[in-house]
This record gives sequence, structure tokens and C-alpha cells, in this order.
Amino acid sequence: MGLVYFAVLMLCIFCVWLWWSERRVSFARRQGIYPPRSQVTIDAVRGLVLRGEEVLAMRAYRELTGASLKEARKVVKEMVASAK
Repeated sequence: MGLVYFAVLMLCIFCVWLWWSERRVSFARRQGIYPPRSQVTIDAVRGLVLRGEEVLAMRAYRELTGASLKEARKVVKEMVASAK
């Protein structure tokens, strides 16, 4: 029974995380920080990096290129290093 409770708890945590992630992007779009879905460019990704929004930059990069999370993290970290 404990395993069932644990699985339900993990599912709830995942759902909250997914909801929060979408909410954050929606809020950033309304503020003009995050570009609309059809207007994501590499310059927009660089702009997010310069603003310190690395997580949003990784998400935008993945949206633009279809890259994996690992690849997006690597590219964004390189952009951060070159921006300093």
C-alpha cells in the first residue's frame, strides 16, 4: 500500500511542477520577456540568458531546435560563460 501512496504522491508532484512550469512561461510571455511560440529565435534565447533567465532560455532553445534538455543546458551554459 505504501508504494501506491508514493506513486500517487510522485504523480501529484509532477502535475504541480508541470502546471508551475506552464504558468511561469505564460507569465513571462505576458510581461514580454518570453517570445510567442512562433517567434522564438536564437536572439531571444540570448536575451533570456542576458536577463539571467537560464531556465526559460533552455526552454526556448528546446522549443526552437527540438534539442534534448541536456543539449539545451549545455548550449545555455556556454552562452552564460561567453556573456561574462
